[in-house]
Amino acid sequence: MWWMIQMILFSLMVVIMSHYGWDYIKQNYSTPITKNVIEIHTNKYKAIVEEILENQTQNLNDDPLFLTDGDKTLLENDLAEYMNSITPVSA
Repeated sequence: MWWMIQMILFSLMVVIMSHYGWDYIKQNYSTPITKNVIEIHTNKYKAIVEEILENQTQNLNDDPLFLTDGDKTLLENDLAEYMNSITPVSA
């Protein structure tokens, strides 16, 4: 019985000493790896914004939301004709 208790205590001591020895080696003989998460995300955000701005300037003339002066006058003329052709509804 005494022999079994000694072996259990010895095994626990070996495991604990190995654990603390590994932690000591890891802390003192390795360089910690740090990631600058804020800088990474800031650079990604800037790249996305630059890409969006480039696409906006390239597609500015191709965008159907931006009408030329000729298109605007045609639309105004069509609207004026439509408004003139409507008869007022009497109540």
